Amino acid sequence: MTYRYWTILGLVALLLMGLIWVGCEDDSSDGNGDNTLQPVDLLPQDGEISGWTKGTNEGDFQEAYDEGSLYDIINGGAVTYINHGMESAVQQVYRGTVGTEDADLYLFITDQGNATHCENLFNEPTVLPPSGSVINDLGDEAVIDRSPLFQIVLYFRQDRFFVRITIDKQGDPDAAENIAMLFARNVEADIP
Repeated sequence: MTYRYWTILGLVALLLMGLIWVGCEDDSSDGNGDNTLQPVDLLPQDGEISGWTKGTNEGDFQEAYDEGSLYDIINGGAVTYINHGMESAVQQVYRGTVGTEDADLYLFITDQGNATHCENLFNEPTVLPPSGSVINDLGDEAVIDRSPLFQIVLYFRQDRFFVRITIDKQGDPDAAENIAMLFARNVEADIP
Protein backbone atom coordinates (compact mmCIF):
# COMPACT_ATOMS: atom_id res chain seq x y z
CA MET A 1 0.00 0.00 0.00
CA THR A 2 1.19 3.42 -0.82
CA TYR A 3 1.68 6.50 1.28
CA ARG A 4 -1.17 8.18 -0.62
CA TYR A 5 -3.57 5.34 0.28
CA TRP A 6 -2.74 5.58 4.01
CA THR A 7 -3.07 9.37 3.94
CA ILE A 8 -6.53 9.15 2.35
CA LEU A 9 -7.56 6.37 4.74
CA GLY A 10 -6.35 8.47 7.69
CA LEU A 11 -8.27 11.53 6.51
CA VAL A 12 -11.44 9.46 6.03
CA ALA A 13 -11.02 8.02 9.55
CA LEU A 14 -10.57 11.51 11.02
CA LEU A 15 -13.62 12.77 9.14
CA LEU A 16 -15.74 9.86 10.41
CA MET A 17 -14.52 10.39 13.97
CA GLY A 18 -15.41 14.09 13.70
CA LEU A 19 -18.90 13.25 12.44
CA ILE A 20 -19.39 10.73 15.22
CA TRP A 21 -18.20 13.24 17.83
CA VAL A 22 -20.57 15.94 16.52
CA GLY A 23 -23.44 13.42 16.51
CA CYS A 24 -22.74 12.54 20.13
CA GLU A 25 -22.91 16.09 21.47
CA ASP A 26 -25.47 16.63 24.19
CA ASP A 27 -28.42 18.31 22.53
CA SER A 28 -30.72 18.13 25.54
CA SER A 29 -30.80 21.90 25.79
CA ASP A 30 -33.90 23.37 24.23
CA GLY A 31 -32.76 26.96 24.27
CA ASN A 32 -34.52 27.55 27.59
CA GLY A 33 -31.52 27.78 29.86
CA ASP A 34 -29.09 25.46 31.55
CA ASN A 35 -30.58 21.95 31.58
CA THR A 36 -27.94 20.79 34.06
CA LEU A 37 -29.69 22.85 36.74
CA GLN A 38 -31.96 20.58 38.78
CA PRO A 39 -34.79 21.46 41.19
CA VAL A 40 -32.65 20.37 44.14
CA ASP A 41 -30.07 23.03 43.14
CA LEU A 42 -32.69 25.73 43.70
CA LEU A 43 -33.37 24.90 47.36
CA PRO A 44 -32.23 27.63 49.76
CA GLN A 45 -29.60 26.50 52.26
CA ASP A 46 -30.07 26.63 56.03
CA GLY A 47 -30.13 30.24 57.19
CA GLU A 48 -30.24 31.63 53.63
CA ILE A 49 -33.71 32.85 54.59
CA SER A 50 -33.13 34.23 58.08
CA GLY A 51 -34.55 32.01 60.81
CA TRP A 52 -35.45 29.11 58.49
CA THR A 53 -33.72 25.73 58.37
CA LYS A 54 -34.24 22.60 56.33
CA GLY A 55 -36.25 19.93 58.09
CA THR A 56 -34.34 16.75 58.77
CA ASN A 57 -37.16 14.40 59.79
CA GLU A 58 -38.14 11.48 57.63
CA GLY A 59 -40.17 12.81 54.70
CA ASP A 60 -38.90 16.38 55.03
CA PHE A 61 -36.88 15.96 51.84
CA GLN A 62 -38.27 14.10 48.82
CA GLU A 63 -37.18 13.82 45.20
CA ALA A 64 -39.11 12.49 42.21
CA TYR A 65 -38.06 11.37 38.75
CA ASP A 66 -41.15 9.49 37.64
CA GLU A 67 -44.88 9.21 38.26
CA GLY A 68 -44.51 6.77 41.15
CA SER A 69 -42.04 8.86 43.12
CA LEU A 70 -44.03 12.02 42.35
CA TYR A 71 -47.13 10.35 43.84
CA ASP A 72 -45.17 10.04 47.09
CA ILE A 73 -44.92 13.85 47.19
CA ILE A 74 -48.25 14.97 45.72
CA ASN A 75 -50.63 12.06 45.99
CA GLY A 76 -53.27 12.32 43.31
CA GLY A 77 -51.84 15.22 41.32
CA ALA A 78 -48.84 13.50 39.76
CA VAL A 79 -50.51 12.64 36.44
CA THR A 80 -51.05 16.30 35.54
CA TYR A 81 -47.37 17.13 36.09
CA ILE A 82 -46.22 14.02 34.19
CA ASN A 83 -48.58 14.83 31.29
CA HIS A 84 -46.92 18.24 31.05
CA GLY A 85 -43.38 16.89 30.79
CA MET A 86 -42.20 16.67 34.41
CA GLU A 87 -38.60 15.47 34.40
CA SER A 88 -37.78 15.81 38.10
CA ALA A 89 -39.12 17.34 41.28
CA VAL A 90 -38.11 18.05 44.84
CA GLN A 91 -39.92 18.99 48.02
CA GLN A 92 -38.18 20.32 51.10
CA VAL A 93 -39.81 21.22 54.40
CA TYR A 94 -38.33 24.23 56.19
CA ARG A 95 -38.92 25.12 59.82
CA GLY A 96 -38.98 28.61 61.31
CA THR A 97 -41.41 31.06 62.84
CA VAL A 98 -44.27 33.19 61.60
CA GLY A 99 -44.82 35.98 64.08
CA THR A 100 -44.00 34.27 67.36
CA GLU A 101 -45.29 30.80 66.42
CA ASP A 102 -43.34 27.84 65.04
CA ALA A 103 -44.29 27.16 61.43
CA ASP A 104 -43.54 24.86 58.52
CA LEU A 105 -42.95 25.88 54.93
CA TYR A 106 -43.15 23.37 52.07
CA LEU A 107 -41.10 24.25 49.00
CA PHE A 108 -42.02 22.14 45.95
CA ILE A 109 -40.13 22.61 42.66
CA THR A 110 -40.50 20.74 39.37
CA ASP A 111 -38.51 20.79 36.18
CA GLN A 112 -41.11 20.55 33.41
CA GLY A 113 -38.51 20.10 30.66
CA ASN A 114 -39.08 23.41 28.88
CA ALA A 115 -40.86 26.73 29.33
CA THR A 116 -43.83 25.74 27.14
CA HIS A 117 -44.59 22.64 29.21
CA CYS A 118 -44.28 24.71 32.38
CA GLU A 119 -46.62 27.40 31.06
CA ASN A 120 -49.18 24.76 30.05
CA LEU A 121 -48.97 23.20 33.53
CA PHE A 122 -49.41 26.62 35.14
CA ASN A 123 -52.59 27.12 33.13
CA GLU A 124 -54.11 23.79 34.20
CA PRO A 125 -57.27 24.48 36.23
CA THR A 126 -56.44 21.59 38.59
CA VAL A 127 -53.03 23.06 39.50
CA LEU A 128 -53.87 26.64 40.47
CA PRO A 129 -56.84 27.66 42.63
CA PRO A 130 -59.50 29.91 41.14
CA SER A 131 -59.23 32.16 44.21
CA GLY A 132 -55.60 33.13 43.57
CA SER A 133 -54.41 36.70 43.06
CA VAL A 134 -51.87 37.51 40.35
CA ILE A 135 -48.42 38.74 41.40
CA ASN A 136 -47.02 40.83 38.56
CA ASP A 137 -43.33 41.04 39.46
CA LEU A 138 -42.40 37.41 40.19
CA GLY A 139 -41.16 34.91 37.63
CA ASP A 140 -42.86 34.54 34.25
CA GLU A 141 -46.22 34.19 36.05
CA ALA A 142 -47.17 34.06 39.71
CA VAL A 143 -50.31 33.62 41.80
CA ILE A 144 -50.86 33.70 45.55
CA ASP A 145 -53.77 32.01 47.29
CA ARG A 146 -54.71 33.55 50.63
CA SER A 147 -58.01 31.68 50.97
CA PRO A 148 -56.92 28.52 52.86
CA LEU A 149 -57.79 28.83 56.52
CA PHE A 150 -54.38 27.93 57.95
CA GLN A 151 -51.93 28.43 55.06
CA ILE A 152 -50.85 30.70 52.26
CA VAL A 153 -49.86 29.10 48.96
CA LEU A 154 -47.70 30.91 46.41
CA TYR A 155 -47.25 29.51 42.90
CA PHE A 156 -44.89 30.73 40.22
CA ARG A 157 -43.16 29.58 37.09
CA GLN A 158 -39.83 30.71 35.72
CA ASP A 159 -38.54 29.23 32.48
CA ARG A 160 -39.00 25.44 32.83
CA PHE A 161 -39.40 25.43 36.63
CA PHE A 162 -42.72 25.34 38.47
CA VAL A 163 -42.62 26.36 42.15
CA ARG A 164 -45.22 26.01 44.91
CA ILE A 165 -44.60 27.40 48.40
CA THR A 166 -47.02 26.50 51.17
CA ILE A 167 -46.57 28.17 54.56
CA ASP A 168 -48.51 28.05 57.82
CA LYS A 169 -50.19 31.40 58.63
CA GLN A 170 -49.93 30.98 62.41
CA GLY A 171 -52.31 33.90 62.97
CA ASP A 172 -50.13 36.35 61.05
CA PRO A 173 -50.97 36.11 57.32
CA ASP A 174 -48.94 39.21 56.41
CA ALA A 175 -45.77 37.80 57.97
CA ALA A 176 -46.42 34.40 56.33
CA GLU A 177 -46.87 36.05 52.92
CA ASN A 178 -43.63 38.02 53.34
CA ILE A 179 -41.71 34.85 54.17
CA ALA A 180 -43.23 33.01 51.20
CA MET A 181 -42.13 35.89 48.96
CA LEU A 182 -38.59 35.75 50.40
CA PHE A 183 -38.38 32.07 49.48
CA ALA A 184 -39.85 32.75 46.04
CA ARG A 185 -37.38 35.55 45.32
CA ASN A 186 -34.50 33.37 46.48
CA VAL A 187 -35.50 30.53 44.12
CA GLU A 188 -36.22 32.95 41.26
CA ALA A 189 -32.75 34.51 41.58
CA ASP A 190 -31.10 31.11 41.06
CA ILE A 191 -32.89 30.39 37.77
CA PRO A 192 -30.88 31.75 34.83
